[in-house]
Amino acid sequence: MKNERYYARICWNSKGWQHPTWESCLTETTNTYAHIHRYGHEEWLFNKEMQVTDEVDGEIYQYGFIQPLSAECHIGKSLHVLLWTLDNNKKKLVVAEVDEIEVLTEVHRKIIHKKYGKKFYELMKNDLLSSSIDTSDLDGLYENMYLVNVRFKLSALNIYNKPKTIPSDSAVHRNLRYKLISDNLIAERNNNTNQKNKKMGCEEEILRRGKEFVKVRREHNKIQNELIYLFTSQGIDAEKEVSHVDIVATNKNGDLTFYEIKVCDSAHKCIREALGQLIAYYYRAIKKPTKLVIVGNCKSKNDDIKFIESIRNMTKLNVYYCAWINEKLTKEI
Repeated sequence: MKNERYYARICWNSKGWQHPTWESCLTETTNTYAHIHRYGHEEWLFNKEMQVTDEVDGEIYQYGFIQPLSAECHIGKSLHVLLWTLDNNKKKLVVAEVDEIEVLTEVHRKIIHKKYGKKFYELMKNDLLSSSIDTSDLDGLYENMYLVNVRFKLSALNIYNKPKTIPSDSAVHRNLRYKLISDNLIAERNNNTNQKNKKMGCEEEILRRGKEFVKVRREHNKIQNELIYLFTSQGIDAEKEVSHVDIVATNKNGDLTFYEIKVCDSAHKCIREALGQLIAYYYRAIKKPTKLVIVGNCKSKNDDIKFIESIRNMTKLNVYYCAWINEKLTKEI
C-alpha cells in the first residue's frame, strides 16, 4: 500500500536547490530561519555532491535537510512527500515529489556524519562564504552532527519540469509554516460518508487484527530499539531500517551483520518467517554481510538447533538464531 502523502514546505531557490541563492530571505516573514540567516536548510537538497551509494542495496541516495521533517515524531519513518515552496511572487508551488523519504534516526545521522559530514560541511560552508553569509549557525549544526536529516533514492524523486499549483481546498493554504501537512485531510472529509457504510460489516474483524498487529509491532520495535542501544554501548555502529533490514551492525573491522527480528509463538516460526527476507537482503547487498542473524522472542529447542544447522549446510550462509529475553541476547545457535 502506498504511503500517505504529505506536503512539506522547503525554502525558495530559483537554481534548482543546488546551492544557496539567498532569495528565500526576501520572500519569507521575519521570524523564519531563512530570513534570519539569509539561507534555508533545503538550499542543497538536490546537490549531487550530497549523494551517497549505499553499501547494502547499491542504490544512490540523496542526503539533505528538510525542516518540516525535523520533528521528533517523524524520526525513523518513511514518508511520501510533496515538496512545495513560496516563490518570489508569493505563489505556492509544488516543485517535486518523493515517493519515499527516510527520516534519519540519530544513529544513522551519526554514521553518515562520521563518513561524509566533513565533505557536506565544507561544501555548504564554501557556498555561504562565497555569498558573504555568516556560517556560525552552520558550524553549530556540524558540531551537533545535524547537517542532514533525510535521505531518498534518486529513483524515488520526481522534480517537476513545470511546478504544480496546490489545490484550492488544501490545508496548505491555511498554514504557511514549515510543517508537515497531510494530503488526505480533504479526501478523508469528502469520502467519510461513503466509507462509513463499507466499514460497518468488517469493523470487528479489523479491530481484532489491528490489535494483534499493533501488539506484535510494538514488541518488534521494542526489541529493535533495545538492540540498537546494546550494540552502540558496545562500540558497534548499528542502524535500524537500512534498506528494509531491521538492523545493520558494523564492527571495528568493517564487517557487516544483518539482523532480522521476528515476534512469533516459537523459535521455529521466527526462523521460517525471517529466512527468506535475510536471503533476499544478502542477495541485493553490494557489500555482503559476514553473518545473518535472526532474533526472536522465544528460546530455541533442540529441533531448532538442527533446523538452523541444516539451513547453514544447504545455503552455505552464516545464518544464526538467538533470542532477546529479559533484555539479554541468548547464545547464537
